[in-house]
Amino acid sequence: MKNVFLSVLTMLIAVTFFSCGDDNEKDELLGGMPENLIGTWSAIKDEGHEVFFGEKDSWNKTYKEGEEIIIFKSDGTCTDGIDTGIWSYEGNKLTIDFGDDSTNGDDSDLHVYTILELTDSRLVIEILEKEGGNEFYQKLTCKKMKE
Repeated sequence: MKNVFLSVLTMLIAVTFFSCGDDNEKDELLGGMPENLIGTWSAIKDEGHEVFFGEKDSWNKTYKEGEEIIIFKSDGTCTDGIDTGIWSYEGNKLTIDFGDDSTNGDDSDLHVYTILELTDSRLVIEILEKEGGNEFYQKLTCKKMKE
């Protein structure tokens, strides 16, 4: 029985090492960039809340395909159809910087999203920002549009 257990354990370890090696090689070829993020994404659901000076405002909105989009390009730039910015990816974090946001007095419109799901056709990201007693949470589900 002990030999069977050791044989199974050895096979599991070998499979784990081989599968991790393929992922690492792919990440190195892409410079750590997720290949399936590149393209045009259409928001299909936007949900979240904002707490501002103790008052909470929540939303749960669905969109028609193509109504709200963001395009990620392989050169590290992105656009939402109005503004152009830069994006980067590390681990499960997607950082998007649309630069100067003079509408709210900030010198940067930088947001760090956590990627909850990324497939060839679906992207789900969320963000939670807190400052003082204020809070912003958003979960955005997107569908990849056909090129």
